[in-house]
Amino acid sequence: MPTTTGAAPYVYLWLDATAPHLPCAAVLELYTDCWGPTAACKSTWRKAALEHGGALPCQLYTACTERCGGVPGLEPYVSAPTSQPLFLLFKGGKQVAEVRGVNPPALLRELAAAEGSGPAAVVRESECC
Repeated sequence: MPTTTGAAPYVYLWLDATAPHLPCAAVLELYTDCWGPTAACKSTWRKAALEHGGALPCQLYTACTERCGGVPGLEPYVSAPTSQPLFLLFKGGKQVAEVRGVNPPALLRELAAAEGSGPAAVVRESECC
């Protein structure tokens, strides 16, 4: 999973995740520096890969919100960081969904919808694990 450490690389990560030519969906996890990227979703990504013949159907990216200042499009997320991770899903260069908190069912549902293999769902705060 690509990660970055300085402020400038986040611009390139953001451009890569939102690239319209990317052949699959992209998932960008935004986390806070004090909590770090979530390890709780490893089994979720493993399940998604198993459901797709062993290959993950998306590109995964992680980024620390405190280091994303000045990245166009991330300002709303950077200005109000929380302890819960935020997952932004992109397809064809456009954001298609966001999932707040560690919520494997919602992540898999939104990933399936982004890939065209399932219906999109509205994710409610009460669905979070």
